[in-house]
Amino acid sequence: MDSNQYYKMKLEIVPLQVVMREALEKAADQIQLSKVKLNFSYPPSDAHALLDKEKIKIAFLNIIVNAIEAMDENEGELTIAISSQPTFHTVQIRDNGHGISPENTIKLFEPYFTTKPKGMGLGLATTHTILQSHKAEVEVASFIDKGTTFIITFPAL
Repeated sequence: MDSNQYYKMKLEIVPLQVVMREALEKAADQIQLSKVKLNFSYPPSDAHALLDKEKIKIAFLNIIVNAIEAMDENEGELTIAISSQPTFHTVQIRDNGHGISPENTIKLFEPYFTTKPKGMGLGLATTHTILQSHKAEVEVASFIDKGTTFIITFPAL
């Protein structure tokens, strides 16, 4: 059974901006409680992609929540930028948190890998599976004490 069947995806053409806005609404309380400064930029025209909206929302939310948890209260800055090219759209989610060591960055998407005391290590593994099932590519750049950036590239329609 391939991962696409496992997810029984409901694919539709959706602007990435819409999905990200909805993910941010779900994270709004956490953003507010942690006093995180949010910067969200996106192109004026819709960045359409073939998505299972609910699944992608979960993927974005997992990354956003991890970003919030990696930042110190009152000092956090979450920057989300969506950009479009003719053949692909890019979603960047950047935090100015504690960063991830190079040896942990490689293991980020492994099931049950976590650095959180109460973490189960399934959030980013699930996120990675969801993104792969959408033919999206994920890159992670992280620097200790400087923060982490997730760069997700979706095929454009």
